[in-house]
Amino acid sequence: MNGLLRPLKSTIEYQNLLQGLQKGFTQQMVFGLSGSQRSYLFAGLAHAGRPVLVVTPGETEAGTLVDDLTSLLPGTQVQLFPVWQLLPYQVLAHSNEVLAQRLRVLEKITAGESMLVVTSVEALLRRLAPPEVFRSAGLELSLGQRVDLDQFRLELVKMGYERVELVEGRGQFSSRGGIIDIYPMTAANPVRLEFFDDEVDSIRHFDVANQRSLDKLKQIRITPCRELVATPEAWQRCAENYELDYRNQLKKLQR
Repeated sequence: MNGLLRPLKSTIEYQNLLQGLQKGFTQQMVFGLSGSQRSYLFAGLAHAGRPVLVVTPGETEAGTLVDDLTSLLPGTQVQLFPVWQLLPYQVLAHSNEVLAQRLRVLEKITAGESMLVVTSVEALLRRLAPPEVFRSAGLELSLGQRVDLDQFRLELVKMGYERVELVEGRGQFSSRGGIIDIYPMTAANPVRLEFFDDEVDSIRHFDVANQRSLDKLKQIRITPCRELVATPEAWQRCAENYELDYRNQLKKLQR
């Protein structure tokens, strides 16, 4: 990779661009690049160890750019932040795969991982929860930790998980006796928590198809399975605003 990028790194324009970034310039204009030349420049900036966000006009361009950058930067995290697909009247329609990919990128960003993110204008415009709110919404469990199981199940529901009899897909959890199965949205496999009374006795990934254990873990972080994460204060403000609006509507009807 160093050999491939050496011609770019030797140019005065590239060096000036890096110096501007180091000095904290909020804007720098680059002209005369098209197609693979842009991908080449983005790869050079990412290889320099800086986080890079590339915004494209549309989803098709974003997908093509991800393919190019993945080829140019083997071993480097190149992530696509996909767009929500909206139907007429703004009815939200999406697949779990799209949601999982968006959440995966948000988790990595809030964790401070260095990577190159490619997205489209439409995907970028949708509002998200503040980073600190999203970061603090997850749950961390480790072996030997004591847990209030009723409160733990309640927290899973608040994080957007659906309680089912048997976990079959992402965003679901089940509880039977001292065993809680959870399938985080961004995980390749679900996790099984076994409790001895209120103490975490075992943490294992398992195969959703045959329910067989895959590996044992010492700790696990369970992240929200939706982007909309609200603090208790936000829920309280929402309830107060709803009550105020209800009273105003009631007064209008009584006139």
